Amino acid sequence: MIHQVYVGIKAAKPWVKFGISPFGVWRPGFPPETSGNAFDSFAELYGDSRKWVLNGWGDYFTPQLYWPIDRPELSFPVLLKWWVEQNAKGRHIWPGNYLDKVNGTPTGWPAQELLDQIAATRAQPGATGNVFFSMRSFMFARESLPEKLVAGPYASRTLVPASTWLDSVPPLSPIVRAGRDTTTGASTISLQPQGSEPVWLWLVRTRIGADWTTEVFPGLQRFLMIPRNANGAMADELAVSAVDRNGNESAAVLLGLQSPP
Repeated sequence: MIHQVYVGIKAAKPWVKFGISPFGVWRPGFPPETSGNAFDSFAELYGDSRKWVLNGWGDYFTPQLYWPIDRPELSFPVLLKWWVEQNAKGRHIWPGNYLDKVNGTPTGWPAQELLDQIAATRAQPGATGNVFFSMRSFMFARESLPEKLVAGPYASRTLVPASTWLDSVPPLSPIVRAGRDTTTGASTISLQPQGSEPVWLWLVRTRIGADWTTEVFPGLQRFLMIPRNANGAMADELAVSAVDRNGNESAAVLLGLQSPP
């Protein structure tokens, strides 16, 4: 059935991403550290999640790795490594993280556990992101977790990794005209897509001095304004690229900006 759903979605709308979030352990003993785990998702949930990953019957897989790093029989990085090793078709592996465990109770986790799990994900080749459950922890801001994420691993904007098995051809570089707003000093950007493929996103990198920052804008926009930074400094240089629905990025158009007299 999973294969039929995947094929059906692609037949109707090839760009739509289909993903599954299976239980974090396929079967006890896989990997060997889980041999004492009593729950057998294959037998009790009637789904062969390893087969789905091996055959690439999804664009992303989010195994529910809802255990801490230091639990030997169900360690987050050990389980993540096992799932990545099953990914023969090179799909996205985005582990699920149990945000609700940061709840301020004696049995809960400190916010640092989630920060460490993100770091472990980034250290694992083949894992390219995280999916958090659930939204409540962001809404209630327990242990200032949202602020810690924004100040730490998510301080910079970025793109979702490209789904190159769906399409690996990047869009053409846009025609870009840049200038300055004479009143505010903001950078102005005029965008003209090239080719027949619609632009899904614009990726705009801005350099002030030696520091680059990244912003992402909807592809329907044709005019952008990048304000001065918090210190009032104006951009010295811009790099603009087009991104298609499958995450492929064009070659960047690099433009220098003159300071006003």
